[in-house]
Amino acid sequence: MVINRPGSSAKRFATFLHSLNVGFAWNPKKRCFYHPSGTILLRKDTTLMDISASRVREKVSKGGSIRFLVPEVVREYIEKVGLYLINEST
Repeated sequence: MVINRPGSSAKRFATFLHSLNVGFAWNPKKRCFYHPSGTILLRKDTTLMDISASRVREKVSKGGSIRFLVPEVVREYIEKVGLYLINEST
Protein backbone atom coordinates (compact mmCIF):
# COMPACT_ATOMS: atom_id res chain seq x y z
CA MET A 1 0.00 0.00 0.00
CA VAL A 2 1.31 3.41 -0.96
CA ILE A 3 -0.37 6.60 0.25
CA ASN A 4 0.13 9.72 -1.84
CA ARG A 5 2.02 12.77 -0.63
CA PRO A 6 1.26 16.40 -1.43
CA GLY A 7 2.43 17.21 -4.94
CA SER A 8 2.63 13.61 -6.07
CA SER A 9 0.58 12.15 -8.87
CA ALA A 10 -0.37 8.68 -10.04
CA LYS A 11 1.66 9.19 -13.21
CA ARG A 12 4.75 10.27 -11.27
CA PHE A 13 4.44 7.25 -8.97
CA ALA A 14 4.02 4.88 -11.95
CA THR A 15 7.13 6.35 -13.58
CA PHE A 16 9.11 5.95 -10.36
CA LEU A 17 7.93 2.37 -9.83
CA HIS A 18 8.84 1.48 -13.42
CA SER A 19 12.32 3.03 -12.95
CA LEU A 20 12.96 0.56 -10.09
CA ASN A 21 12.71 -2.27 -12.61
CA VAL A 22 11.06 -4.60 -10.09
CA GLY A 23 8.43 -5.99 -12.45
CA PHE A 24 5.24 -4.23 -11.36
CA ALA A 25 2.81 -3.21 -14.11
CA TRP A 26 -0.46 -1.29 -13.92
CA ASN A 27 -3.57 -3.50 -14.10
CA PRO A 28 -6.44 -1.19 -15.10
CA LYS A 29 -9.08 -3.86 -14.50
CA LYS A 30 -8.02 -4.36 -10.87
CA ARG A 31 -6.86 -0.73 -10.46
CA CYS A 32 -3.57 -1.74 -8.89
CA PHE A 33 0.02 -2.49 -9.79
CA TYR A 34 0.52 -6.19 -10.33
CA HIS A 35 3.68 -8.30 -10.12
CA PRO A 36 3.99 -11.66 -11.94
CA SER A 37 4.49 -13.30 -8.52
CA GLY A 38 0.90 -12.36 -7.66
CA THR A 39 1.86 -9.51 -5.34
CA ILE A 40 -0.23 -6.38 -5.75
CA LEU A 41 0.63 -2.81 -4.88
CA LEU A 42 -2.16 -0.34 -4.20
CA ARG A 43 -1.76 3.44 -4.45
CA LYS A 44 -4.41 5.33 -2.55
CA ASP A 45 -5.32 8.98 -2.61
CA THR A 46 -6.22 10.51 0.71
CA THR A 47 -7.21 13.84 2.10
CA LEU A 48 -4.09 15.23 3.68
CA MET A 49 -3.94 17.81 6.42
CA ASP A 50 -1.28 20.48 6.32
CA ILE A 51 0.38 19.70 9.64
CA SER A 52 4.02 20.34 10.40
CA ALA A 53 6.07 21.00 13.51
CA SER A 54 6.76 24.51 12.19
CA ARG A 55 3.04 25.19 11.85
CA VAL A 56 2.35 23.89 15.36
CA ARG A 57 5.11 26.08 16.85
CA GLU A 58 3.88 29.13 14.94
CA LYS A 59 0.26 28.65 16.02
CA VAL A 60 1.25 28.22 19.68
CA SER A 61 3.55 31.26 19.62
CA LYS A 62 0.67 33.38 18.26
CA GLY A 63 -1.82 32.04 20.81
CA GLY A 64 -3.69 29.88 18.31
CA SER A 65 -5.28 26.52 18.98
CA ILE A 66 -3.49 23.33 18.01
CA ARG A 67 -6.40 21.11 19.00
CA PHE A 68 -6.79 18.33 16.40
CA LEU A 69 -3.31 19.07 14.98
CA VAL A 70 -1.51 17.00 17.62
CA PRO A 71 -2.62 14.26 20.03
CA GLU A 72 -4.45 15.67 23.04
CA VAL A 73 -1.75 14.57 25.48
CA VAL A 74 0.85 16.45 23.41
CA ARG A 75 -1.33 19.58 23.30
CA GLU A 76 -1.77 19.43 27.07
CA TYR A 77 1.98 19.07 27.64
CA ILE A 78 2.82 21.99 25.32
CA GLU A 79 0.35 24.19 27.17
CA LYS A 80 1.42 22.99 30.64
CA VAL A 81 5.12 23.58 30.02
CA GLY A 82 4.61 26.71 27.94
CA LEU A 83 6.54 25.44 24.95
CA TYR A 84 6.90 27.72 21.92
CA LEU A 85 5.62 30.81 23.68
CA ILE A 86 7.44 34.02 22.78
CA ASN A 87 8.88 35.82 25.78
CA GLU A 88 7.70 39.43 25.36
CA SER A 89 10.35 40.74 27.80
CA THR A 90 13.30 39.82 25.58
